[in-house]
Amino acid sequence: MMKNLPWLSLGIGLFLALITVVANPLMPGADTPIPLLAILFMAELGALLCLVAVVVSIREQSQRGFLLHGLLTTIGNGLLLAYFANFGMNLWVAIN
Repeated sequence: MMKNLPWLSLGIGLFLALITVVANPLMPGADTPIPLLAILFMAELGALLCLVAVVVSIREQSQRGFLLHGLLTTIGNGLLLAYFANFGMNLWVAIN
């Protein structure tokens, strides 16, 4: 199961990123159908999920060797982690 976690989190992370991009309350004049707290929760959940996937992916690659698909999932989850962390912090500043 752990070897599939980076791929699963990449798919779930992309889905959560799509939701946060479509329902972005940071855009001027945006009227979001999703409450702000729910969007913040999605950003935090996506960041946590991608962080776990990056750690698992790096551990598997250090044991088995570095392969292209492992590097791609690590980079993809790392980029999603950076997006979710940045989006969540910007959203938190905008709320307060």
